[in-house]
Amino acid sequence: MNCKFCNHKDCNIIKDIISPHNLLKYCLYACERCGSFFFDKEQHPVSLDLLYYDLSQTRGEFPEEFVPSRSWQKQVQTIKKLFGGNPSSVLDMGCRTGDFLMHFDKSTECEGIELSKHFAGIAEKRGIKVHDDFLEKIEFTQSYDVVTLFAVMEHLESSLDFLNKLNTLVKEGGILVIMIPTHQSFKRKWLDFTGKTWHMYSPPEHLNFYSRQFLDKYLSEKGFNLVHRFYTSGGMVTPFPQIKLLNIILKKLVNLFDHSWFNRFPVFDHMYSYYQLESSNNQVEF
Repeated sequence: MNCKFCNHKDCNIIKDIISPHNLLKYCLYACERCGSFFFDKEQHPVSLDLLYYDLSQTRGEFPEEFVPSRSWQKQVQTIKKLFGGNPSSVLDMGCRTGDFLMHFDKSTECEGIELSKHFAGIAEKRGIKVHDDFLEKIEFTQSYDVVTLFAVMEHLESSLDFLNKLNTLVKEGGILVIMIPTHQSFKRKWLDFTGKTWHMYSPPEHLNFYSRQFLDKYLSEKGFNLVHRFYTSGGMVTPFPQIKLLNIILKKLVNLFDHSWFNRFPVFDHMYSYYQLESSNNQVEF
């Protein structure tokens, strides 16, 4: 099997994963050259359109009333600092109800992409323009100061085709933000060591696990410079579900980690990377 990212030959199968969605067995491949992991969607004939429609109907309700979030506020502050001011346009891919976009100033033109018609409807009521189609199928007619992809890249069927589009979507000097689950984290490695399955191994919903090396190199060839990176838990820490008090203490400690300088180390599995298109003279130190 060739690597779906760098095309290196003879990738190794490192384990079999039972899908939580259809209970079929998928081979997890690892590339020795670029360090990425991946599943082959074609291993079993499934309709991703139907899968995502079903998931969009079952993944909880979101309130229509907007409530500011500390995490999104910090994201917006970081983006403004890297961009050098308030962006005039933002495209959020996988925007849900538009909560993240609502944290920008009213002068910012906000657009989103969301497959769930229910979530998209809430975002539109909030004044956000929403595209309700798969990322790879949308023909964009403009570029943006900021493009964000939070928990999106792991889902894409044609990830390289999409990566090749990004430098046409981001304006020169603009910011690209990508959050992906990273298999290079201590958390994933610890789960493997203890014989447990990382919850992000969820084929055919999650197909791609890009290495830092591959993502940085590939985007660099498209003109993007890495300007900032950190790791968080994403709130996914409940090692002792039966001991409520201990879980509360652990969550508070993890929250402190998430918002301290320690988050520069890949302990947890949510990796946030910030790239700037042709911006070598405008990088900001953190």
